[in-house]
Amino acid sequence: MTRRAILVQASVALLVACGPTRLQVPGVLSPVPRPSTESALQAGFGRVDITPPPGVGLAGNGPEGAEAQGYRLRLYARVLVLADGGGNRVAIVVADLPLSSALLHRRIAALTARTDGIGADRLVIAVTHTHAGPGHFFETAGYNEQGSSVAGFDPVMVDSLAARIARAVHAAVVDLQPARVAWGSRAIWGETRIRSLAAMLRNIPAPTAPADVPPGLSQEYQLVDPELAMLRVDQRDAASGVFRPAGAFSIFAMHGTGNAPSNDLLDADIHGLVERRLERHIDRDLNGSSENGFVARSVYLFANG
Repeated sequence: MTRRAILVQASVALLVACGPTRLQVPGVLSPVPRPSTESALQAGFGRVDITPPPGVGLAGNGPEGAEAQGYRLRLYARVLVLADGGGNRVAIVVADLPLSSALLHRRIAALTARTDGIGADRLVIAVTHTHAGPGHFFETAGYNEQGSSVAGFDPVMVDSLAARIARAVHAAVVDLQPARVAWGSRAIWGETRIRSLAAMLRNIPAPTAPADVPPGLSQEYQLVDPELAMLRVDQRDAASGVFRPAGAFSIFAMHGTGNAPSNDLLDADIHGLVERRLERHIDRDLNGSSENGFVARSVYLFANG
């Protein structure tokens, strides 16, 4: 067999594994947008525990794709819903999961369209890309059967994740209050790095560092996108009428691989630590909450960009 024929066969096999979907679910759309003469903005937050039981396969093509024996840091889905004066809504979800899934997105949209008027066209699902999160909920055979040492599609996993996340979206709709938002970004150097620098340096054209890279950084830290973007949301307190920090949504290029490859525990990884740390900062330092036995009131969505 010629080398060209081998390459063609390999390409076909790859496309078969990663391309066609095994399950297809049509997307339920939102109601037709209503015109609004009001400039009022509302925002609401929700959060739900999505930690599965032990026995599921962790995402990963190598030793990190083990069977989960328990959990280290519980997994959550965090939700921000924004609405205009006409009642038109959009939901942003960031889940402590390895990857998103078109199937999961459509299943959630089917639920939220019925309860909250948020269909597939106004539902955004992003993830933290933790490698210590579960698989088995993808519409693509390649991910279900080759993305972990525990292979297979699990319809119960899909139903459980969809129901829980839809419930968090509904909680965010119930939480809708007059709000103010602000958007900003800044470069965060030295916190992320290229894990496969040798491979990246073989790119054509060769990668180059930005002009504003700080001096002294090694090359694997120079060749990353350092921008952290944040949408801050303040809600108006019903009693005082004062706008108080309620949460935020951020995008940052950071791979969720803080755990060792031999890990066998479900874990929200680096993003889970950052999420909790900023929620504590908002509640304690910005809102002056000093309760014993901390329970986060604010919600921070931290997506891997």
